[in-house]
Amino acid sequence: MAKRTYVAMISLFLILLLSACGSAEGSKIEKLCLKLLKLIKTYKVMAVKTETDQIIKMGGQGNKGLPEDGIPIQSTIDAVHQMEPMAFHQTIESVAQITEQYYTDKGLYMTNPTGDGWVKAP
Repeated sequence: MAKRTYVAMISLFLILLLSACGSAEGSKIEKLCLKLLKLIKTYKVMAVKTETDQIIKMGGQGNKGLPEDGIPIQSTIDAVHQMEPMAFHQTIESVAQITEQYYTDKGLYMTNPTGDGWVKAP
């Protein structure tokens, strides 16, 4: 059951990613993601590194003292996902903050944002 949920979550993520792409490049990404979905079902362990660069703009609300060009945000996620038994470990680095998370059959745990130990997610 957990494996189905995990594959469904990855599938949903990829669908959301595809919906954001409306260009020729989006078509290439769509083909790549469809191939990836087929392969995911055969993997037992996956290592993933994701690097994201974003520009956050205020839109119609006005900049309210923020830079006109927006605020650049960079993040990096290093993760290892295991299918059976379902588990993962990941480190997320963004805006001078590092968060570590892991999931096992006992639940989801992450480093406390205040920097004091670990907390269990609800």
